[in-house]
Amino acid sequence: MYQQLIDWDRDLFVFLNSAGNTSWDAFFLTITLSSLWIPLFIYFIWLAFISLERNRFYNTIWTAFLMILTVALVGFFVKYTVARPRPHQLLDMAYDIRALKPISGYSFFSGHAASSFAIVAFLCLLLRKTKPWVYVFYIWALLYSYSRIYIGVHYPLDSIAGALIGSGFAYLFYSWQMISKKSFFNPFK
Repeated sequence: MYQQLIDWDRDLFVFLNSAGNTSWDAFFLTITLSSLWIPLFIYFIWLAFISLERNRFYNTIWTAFLMILTVALVGFFVKYTVARPRPHQLLDMAYDIRALKPISGYSFFSGHAASSFAIVAFLCLLLRKTKPWVYVFYIWALLYSYSRIYIGVHYPLDSIAGALIGSGFAYLFYSWQMISKKSFFNPFK
């Protein structure tokens, strides 16, 4: 069963990665840059600032910071525990893929997918009642996650697991924030 899942993941990766073409390469190499999205992150912070009362806003920033830090640390430990090689690192796949930006390290799970889905899911949970259009930001998370497959550094399962893990942490930290309004966990009461 496990090997069948790995084979399916590899085949899907080869299909998705090889479907790319040179006319889209520059676009996806740009999309995958974290620094490109800084204005979007600033917009997220501004959106929370104008939508929440001051104490709740500060608590939200604190909670989001702890969430991103937790996602990054969990991702680091999982990558080195699972130790799954990146697609371009496997010799038998060297001729089947388009590795546009080979990088070192391990593949499972995608930190880009985990962090982007954590941020968007947290924002959606936070603002879904007052700004129902906020779900449109999932487009960014999906595009950002897919770019990692396109450039050849993650398998689809890496991105799917990252999205699920990031969304799960968003739910946990959002729940923690709701509980901490009346507890000692909130440094901004």
